[in-house]
Amino acid sequence: MEKMSQLLQEKSVTRGLLIGIMGGTLLLILGGLFLWGTIVFKEPPATFVPPPNNEPETPRADADIQILKTVSSSDELSSIRTDLDSTNMDALDKELELIEADFSQ
Repeated sequence: MEKMSQLLQEKSVTRGLLIGIMGGTLLLILGGLFLWGTIVFKEPPATFVPPPNNEPETPRADADIQILKTVSSSDELSSIRTDLDSTNMDALDKELELIEADFSQ
């Protein structure tokens, strides 16, 4: 009789341990699925898109571009020299200083 009672007690301990392990495993699986779901379905952060700048950079920007486009197609040294002399390099230094000032802010 004593052996039977001891055997029943061991079975109940084994069942309790087995149920506890299965419950813990189930909780870990459900927690992992919840964490995975929050990561997968998370919305991406909103990114700031600055509005496009449609204004010319200088008041004469369009005119300067047209002047630069009207260069001679000749490869003669005198034509190249004339194109170089007609290019306004004075405004270039001023624009570079403005660019440096913008970057230093």
